[in-house]
Amino acid sequence: MKQAILIFSILLISSCGNHSGHNELIELGEQAELNGNFQEAADYYKQAIKIDPSKPKPYSLLAGSIAQNCADCGSDTVLTLLNKAYELDSTDELTIFNLAYVNGRILNNYGKPIDYYSKLIELTTDLDTIAMIKANRANMFMRSGDTSSYCSDLKAALEQIEHEQLRNNYLINCHEYIETDLNLKVLLDSNNRVDTIIQE
Repeated sequence: MKQAILIFSILLISSCGNHSGHNELIELGEQAELNGNFQEAADYYKQAIKIDPSKPKPYSLLAGSIAQNCADCGSDTVLTLLNKAYELDSTDELTIFNLAYVNGRILNNYGKPIDYYSKLIELTTDLDTIAMIKANRANMFMRSGDTSSYCSDLKAALEQIEHEQLRNNYLINCHEYIETDLNLKVLLDSNNRVDTIIQE
C-alpha cells in the first residue's frame, strides 16, 4: 500500500474516540510511520486496539503498517484487519480507501474498488479529494475494460485538479473525446501546477 494509504490517512480528519491514551497511541503510530518506522507504528496501533477495540481507525492503520513492513505477509492479514474496521464503521473513509486499494492493486478484483471509490465519493465533501478518488476509480475502470467510464472519471478529475500524469493518460487513451470538448482541450494544454495522490 506504501505511501498512498499513509498520505490519504493524513488528509482525512477522523475521530479516534475519547480515550486520551487511545488518541495518543494513534498519534505516536502516525508519527512513527512518517519517520519510516512501520514496525514501531504497528506496535502502537496494536496497543490502541487493546485499549478500545471498537474504533476502526487503528485496524486500518495497522493494516497499512503491516503491508509496508512485511513484503511476505500476504494480503490475508491486511484484508482481515480492513474488513474488521469496515464492520465497525462502514463510513470510515480511510478504511474504504484502503479496501479499494487492497482489492484493486493486490487482489486484482476491480469491481470492488469501483464500488468502494463510489461510496467514498458520496461520503467526501472536499472537491480536490473527490477528484483524486475519481482518478483512482478511473484506473479501475480502465483495468476492467470500461474505457467510457475511465475517460469520464479522468475528465471530471482534470476539471478540478491539474496533474501531468492524468493529462497524459487522457491524451493517450481518450483522444476521441478531446475533439468535442474545447474547454477540456484548453485545460489539457495548461502547465502542471498541482500534484496529488494518484495510485498509478
